[in-house]
Amino acid sequence: MIKQNQTYLNRLHVVMDAVCIYFAGFAAWYIRFKCTIFGFWLNQEIFDLNRYYPEFYQYQKPLISSLILLLLLYSFFCLYTPKRYQRGSKELVNLVKANLIGLGLSAFVITVWQIQNFPRSLYLLFYLFNFIFGLLSRYIIRRILKTNRKKGRNIKHTVFIGFSTSAAAYIDRIKSNPQWGLKVHGIFDDLVSNNFEYRGIKKIGTLSDLAAYLEKTSLDEVAITLNLNEYHKLEQIVAICEKSGVHTKFVPDYYNFISTNPYTEDLDGLPVINIRNVPGPQARARRANARQAPAVGF
Repeated sequence: MIKQNQTYLNRLHVVMDAVCIYFAGFAAWYIRFKCTIFGFWLNQEIFDLNRYYPEFYQYQKPLISSLILLLLLYSFFCLYTPKRYQRGSKELVNLVKANLIGLGLSAFVITVWQIQNFPRSLYLLFYLFNFIFGLLSRYIIRRILKTNRKKGRNIKHTVFIGFSTSAAAYIDRIKSNPQWGLKVHGIFDDLVSNNFEYRGIKKIGTLSDLAAYLEKTSLDEVAITLNLNEYHKLEQIVAICEKSGVHTKFVPDYYNFISTNPYTEDLDGLPVINIRNVPGPQARARRANARQAPAVGF
């Protein structure tokens, strides 16, 4: 259900962006050609009056082209990914990037092709309004989603398979971010006691109970958070989850050994996780010189 709702929300978001982009074009045209402020007609007092096309319908083709370009840029910068885990600051940065690149491409096309009768101030106003409208629409969407999740709507239901340091860290983050809308129903584990509980999340069974539980419930996802000592059970657990058709996440129990931003390499289909950024020869030499400097001074 959550996945289906997310698809509908993404489509609605695209439609809202298209409306905002088109309305930004209209607002830019109105300010550029029709607006009067304190009795001054901006088109006459500030801008050139007769040089450019004055009617809105005469700018439909570049506006539609800009609309398609911006929607593609928004998709490229992941502005339509689920907002459940995406930080607002990251979304703001991506929105700025998309509009700046769109502005640059528009200026490039107008300059290189020497398009006449198109005021530069118009597309500057257009991208300014588009950024403002895009920012407001995303703020409204976030507030609506946050309010609904506080009321118990749009909740993603999950269970943890195995208890480990990664499971504890995951639960801590869920408790610290209620806007994610995640509800953990319990933990399946063979090592902890039957009355085990961590921050209100209780053990609800062993790994042997998992298959029967998944058959009678409709979870949105399962998080595999096994202890390092139980990794030999991973293949069997993945097979059970795949059979039930539930979305499965794997949270490794060695997250505290890897850097903040690990990256994965693809070695002919084999994923390799780089857990440390090893400094190059120059960096190692500077570090060695820094250690030797106090001794030399002494």
